[in-house]
This record gives sequence, C-alpha cells and structure tokens, in this order.
Amino acid sequence: MMSNCVILVFSCIILFHAQAMDLTEYLKTKPGFENCLTSNSLDISALKSNPTSPEALCFAKCMIEEKGMLDADGNVKTELLVDDKNMAEMTPEEMETVEKMKVCLQDVVIKKCEDILQFVKCSEEIFKHFWE
Repeated sequence: MMSNCVILVFSCIILFHAQAMDLTEYLKTKPGFENCLTSNSLDISALKSNPTSPEALCFAKCMIEEKGMLDADGNVKTELLVDDKNMAEMTPEEMETVEKMKVCLQDVVIKKCEDILQFVKCSEEIFKHFWE
C-alpha cells in the first residue's frame, strides 16, 4: 500500500496525464484542497478541463506545499514520499522505481508554479509503473 503522500503526488501528476479521470473526490479529502483551489482562482471544472494551465500548476504546487513536501528553499523532501511502513509493503520493483524518482528529485527546486513540471517529469516512470 502506498503512503498518502505518494497518492497525493500521483493525483497531481494524473491531472497532467489523464484529464478525463475524476480525482476530485479524492483530492477534496486532502488538507489544503479548498485553499489551493480558491487561492489559484480555480473551480473543479477548470482544473479538470485544463490541467496544465498556470492556475492548475499553481494548484499542484500548493497541494505539495500543504503536504509539507518542500523545504524552505523549495527542495523536495524525498524522505516523505513513502513512509517506512509502506516501504516495507512494496515489492522490490516498486521500491526501485521510488528510489529512481528520489534520485531524480534531488536536484529539483520548486519555487515557481511552472517548476512543478520538473516534479512531474521525475515522477513519470513511477506513474507508468503504477498506472499503465
């Protein structure tokens, strides 16, 4: 079972990969959802219809910030991607995929909304592994 943090990240990534998927019910349960939606002048239909708009990118960045995944300098806290309990339940192949993502994310700094696309790029392999 994956941690809530990884699922949150995947949900944001899926917004960029599968516009037709309805993840709003899941995202609504996450801390900061309403705040991130409102602070970026979005409604759910706008988020689903244009997931790569500047506002949607800011929404995804906001959600990751709300989860506490960025340090003060905008570096991704890769240690938060999967907790020890969930890591113990992963297959070796899943663990390898997560480790590759962590290595890629080591140099990612997210300061501006469009920087979230770097996070998405590093997450593509894990996205493919778990959803394709």
